[in-house]
Amino acid sequence: MAALLIAVGNITSRLIGVIREAVFAATFGRGSELAAFTAAATIPTLVYDLLLSGAISAALVPVFSRVADKPEARDRLVSQVLSLMIVVVSGLVLPMVWFAPQLVQWLAGGFDADVQVLTTTMVRWMVFAVPCMVVAGVMTAVLQAEQRFILPAFVTSVFNVGLIVGALAFTPFLGPVALAVGMVVGALAQVALQAYGLRGMHIRWRMDWREPAIREMLRLYAPVALGMGFSAIGTVIDRRLGSSYGENVLPTMRYATTLIQFPLGLVAAAVSTAILPTLARLRDDADQTEFRSTVAQALTVVVALIVPAAVILWLVRVPLTGLILQRQAFVAADTIAVADTLKWYIPGLPAAAIDQILLFAYYARGRTLAPNLVQGAAIGGYGVGVVIGLAFFGPSAQTLAFANSFQWITHMILMAVLAHRLFDLRRLGLAQTIALCAMAGAVSWVLVSGMSTLLQVETWPMMLQLVVLSTVAVAVYLGVAWQFRITPVLMAYQMVYKKIRERLAR
Repeated sequence: MAALLIAVGNITSRLIGVIREAVFAATFGRGSELAAFTAAATIPTLVYDLLLSGAISAALVPVFSRVADKPEARDRLVSQVLSLMIVVVSGLVLPMVWFAPQLVQWLAGGFDADVQVLTTTMVRWMVFAVPCMVVAGVMTAVLQAEQRFILPAFVTSVFNVGLIVGALAFTPFLGPVALAVGMVVGALAQVALQAYGLRGMHIRWRMDWREPAIREMLRLYAPVALGMGFSAIGTVIDRRLGSSYGENVLPTMRYATTLIQFPLGLVAAAVSTAILPTLARLRDDADQTEFRSTVAQALTVVVALIVPAAVILWLVRVPLTGLILQRQAFVAADTIAVADTLKWYIPGLPAAAIDQILLFAYYARGRTLAPNLVQGAAIGGYGVGVVIGLAFFGPSAQTLAFANSFQWITHMILMAVLAHRLFDLRRLGLAQTIALCAMAGAVSWVLVSGMSTLLQVETWPMMLQLVVLSTVAVAVYLGVAWQFRITPVLMAYQMVYKKIRERLAR
C-alpha cells in the first residue's frame, strides 16, 4: 500500500513536472533564457543536496523511525533538527547572494556575458528558496519515518506548480526572472503542505543540540556528505561542459532528463522510499533473512517494471517528445534534438533504478561511507563516458547524456559488489529474474523496431505512433514473460486481471 501511495504521488508530480517543461518549452524553447535558469537552479539545488537530500534516507528517516512511537521524544528531536538546519542554512544565504557572480562564473563560465548576468540575477532570487526547501525536507523525513507517505509523495508536485505559476503569471512582467520567483513560490508551498501533515506535533525552537540522536545523524550523514560532495563535483563539471558546448545544450539535457526521470521516479523511487523504514527496522543481524528477502523482492519488482519502461521509452522517444513539448517556441528541430539526447540517457535507466534500491538498502544497514566513496569512483566513469562521447558525437548534449549513463552503470556495478558482500543476495532468484526480463525486453525491442520499420510508423500521427508502439511493446513483453514464467511480471498481470474481472462482474 505504501508503494502504491508513493506511486500515485510520483505519477502526479511527474505529470506536473512534464506540464512544467511543456510550459517552459512553449515559452522559451531551447533558448538562452532557459539555459540561464537551468544553470542558476543548480546552485540552490546543490546546497540543498549537500545539506539534506542524502541525509533524508541515510540519517533522518532511520533515526526518526526509532522515536516515531514516542511522541514526546519525537517532537523534541524534530524541533532540535529543524532549529539546527535553519541556523545553518540561514548562514549560507547572504554570502551566496553576495558571491553570486563568482558562483555563476565557476559553474557556467562558458555562457556569453549577457547570459551570465541573467543567470546571476536568477541565483540571487533562488537562494531564498533554500531555507524553505531544507525545512520541507526535514518534515518529509519525519512523515516518512512514521510511514505517512501521502503528503511527502506530493511535495514535488506543489514545487512544480509554483514553477508553472511563475512561468505563466510572472513572465509577462518579469521576463525569464519569473522562473526564479516561481522557484521561491514552489518552495514556500512545500513547507505549507508538509506543515499540514505535522500539525498535531508540538514543534518549537530548541537550541540544545547535544542530543545523542543528532550526533548519530551527523555520524551517519558525514560519509553521505562526502558522496554528495562527489556528486556536486560531477554536476558542476556537467554544467560547465554544457555551458561551453552551446547555449542550447543545457535546455536540451533538461528536457531529456525530465522524460527519463518519469519512469525512474515512478518505479524506483516509489519502491525504495516505501521499503526504507521497514529495512531500518530489520537492520539487526537477527533479521538478516527477512532483510535479504525484502531487498530481493524490491529488486525483482523494479527490474520487472523498469526494463519494459526503458524499451518503450526508446521506441516512442520522438513522438513522446513531440507531443509533450512541440508547440510555439519549441519547433520540430528541437523535438529531434531532445529525442536524440534522450536516446543516450535510456541505457542507464535500468542501472539507475537498481542502484537506488541497493543504495537505500545499504543506508538501512547503517553503512553510509562505502556507497559514497563509490560516488567518487563513478565520476571517473563519467569522465570515461565524456571521452568516448566526444569521439562519437563531438561537443554536444548527446555526449553528456552518454556520459551520465556510463556513470550510472559504473555506480550500479560497484554498488552491487558492495551489497553482495554486506547482505549476500545469492539464491534469491535475482540473476534469473534480471536475465529473463532483459530477454523479454530485447525481444520486444527487436519485434517492435522491425514492425515500425516495415510499416513506416514514423510517418503516422505522433499520438498514433505513441499508442501503437507502446501497446505492441507491452503485449510482446507480457507474452514473453508469460511464456518464461517471470514471476514479478505475472504477479502484476494477475493483479490487474483480477481487478478488471471484479469491475466487469459489478
